Amino acid sequence: MEERDQIKQGQDPLMEMMKELMEEMKQLREENRGVKRELQTINGILERERKEWKEKERTFEEKINNLEKKLEKKEKQERRNNFIIRPMEIREKTDAKEVEEFLKKEIEVEVKVLETIIIRKEESKKILAMTLWEEKQEMMKNKNKLRGKRIYIDNDWTVQGQKIQKGIREVAKKERKKGYTTKVGYKKLEVGDKMHTWNDN
Repeated sequence: MEERDQIKQGQDPLMEMMKELMEEMKQLREENRGVKRELQTINGILERERKEWKEKERTFEEKINNLEKKLEKKEKQERRNNFIIRPMEIREKTDAKEVEEFLKKEIEVEVKVLETIIIRKEESKKILAMTLWEEKQEMMKNKNKLRGKRIYIDNDWTVQGQKIQKGIREVAKKERKKGYTTKVGYKKLEVGDKMHTWNDN
């Protein structure tokens, strides 16, 4: 009877409940739209920060690469008059005079050796020596007279230069196994009648 009285007075409990639910749903939709807008704003900020970080990272890598190149160039300049001989008869104090005599005998070049240092690496030893640039150039031209002997004269490479030359020598070794004649130079390799040059990139 009470429910019928309420319905008569336009107070249907079911309708009231539906109205309340509709109102709650409306509020939830509004809140959802607000959350979506906030998420879009946050995503936009994160994307901008990600792009900024990528740009900073790229700039940082460029600076490091440029610095490494400058250091490499400076080190090469400092080592330009140096050369390495391995192996030869090396005593604890192989002096400049002995290296000069060795070069005169083996490659027929008279060189004024300014300094010598014995370098030990595990079981092996080699001599690091310094001379004048022009004399070193003449000596390097004549070092092919050592071909067939187990004596090598090489530049005093930087760490990066050593890695490059090692890679080139490995390629040369593979090509020789295929029957080709090879000649290794600085950042270059002659295989048969073709010249290949190292690309730093």
